[in-house]
Amino acid sequence: MNRLINLFIVLLFLQACKQEAGQGINPPAIVASPLSDTISVQEKKGIWDVVMIEQVDSATYYAARLKTPPVPEKYKAITDRKVVSQLLKGIVLLGDYDRETEKLVPSDTGWVVMDIRPRRGGRISDYNRDESIFTAYYPDLDILLCEGGHTTDMTFNLTTGETRESTGNPATFVTSPDKSMRLSAVFDGQECSSFYLHYNEGGTYRKVIQLEEVFDKRIGDFALCKVGDAFWADSITLYVQNPEGHMDNNFTTAYYRVKLGRK
Repeated sequence: MNRLINLFIVLLFLQACKQEAGQGINPPAIVASPLSDTISVQEKKGIWDVVMIEQVDSATYYAARLKTPPVPEKYKAITDRKVVSQLLKGIVLLGDYDRETEKLVPSDTGWVVMDIRPRRGGRISDYNRDESIFTAYYPDLDILLCEGGHTTDMTFNLTTGETRESTGNPATFVTSPDKSMRLSAVFDGQECSSFYLHYNEGGTYRKVIQLEEVFDKRIGDFALCKVGDAFWADSITLYVQNPEGHMDNNFTTAYYRVKLGRK
């Protein structure tokens, strides 16, 4: 009898140990965060957008300009092709047409951009090299500026391999006082240019808004065809002057105040 009782106690003990062990291997429930820290920050900041476009008169425009200290943003441009060939050896290959063979051949003093190999690797191939004429190299920005067919602006970031709308034309840069925003333009080869707003993310400017498309939708077609002058009153307020803008459906100089925000 005592043996049966002892056996029963042992069985109860083993069952209790089994239940505790079973509980031990079940991990606690983990509630996954729907957003990582990085994404949460991006979501909190929101996407850049044009909050308001207000047409102002010339007196308002120039009064605001007088109150705004100038932000010098003239970058050094190297136009000597031989110097550029030496600086960018292995990255940019210039060439010219041989008169006898009528073929494009490498030349340190050539005008044609034959090959582009960004510093981060790879090769830029989505451009017509026969119509890519060297214009200037901006060493501070590592940007190559070329002229394409119909005098279009062609720009290449030699570090990242980015082009055109992500790079912009350094000769057109207008930067906000705190350098957080930048207006850039590239000539499209007809009459008008494309205008991009770049936001400074950790020292790298990224395209956030294509401005002339916003003007087309809210003001009218070709409302921002050209920019004769522009300046930032602060990091979110941009003033632009279009020498051929719309005003009561007539082509005349127009002045605008543009407010940015995040949504």
